[in-house]
Amino acid sequence: MKSLFSGKKYIGAAFILFLGLGSLSVTKHSHAQTITENIPLSFGRFVLVDNNAVRRLRIRTNCTENADPEYMFIIDPQCGNYTVTGYPPFTPLTVTLANGALNGPGANIFRLRALATVPTTITTDATGEATFEVRGRLDSSGNGGGYIDGGYTGSFTMTVTD
Repeated sequence: MKSLFSGKKYIGAAFILFLGLGSLSVTKHSHAQTITENIPLSFGRFVLVDNNAVRRLRIRTNCTENADPEYMFIIDPQCGNYTVTGYPPFTPLTVTLANGALNGPGANIFRLRALATVPTTITTDATGEATFEVRGRLDSSGNGGGYIDGGYTGSFTMTVTD
């Protein structure tokens, strides 16, 4: 394997990880509700240099990364940004996010965990809209095997109720 950094060999590979909304669910009202993905949740592009234990990559509340040292970033992760419309004005919303997995070209997968909204409390504005970010954690398999170069993608389910 060709090394990306200063003479060391790494078992990992470079990845671009994007997540899309796979399933949407909204409550029914007299107006149609929509969820718009403004910016997809992305765990960036990185090299994982050791997978002998589960390695975690976290996107924090302020949308910056906090990763185990085995992750070497080429492109930083980013929070997803979403807008919901069609709700009554000044209405508190509950957003439920389901964990998932990211699949790529090899047998190893990444697990998507601890999805949450930023802010944690979401209320629609005077027009019945609300915009928020989604963050989460990515876990490697921890089985000692390497990941094949390529894109690892997946989706998650978002349910919005009032």
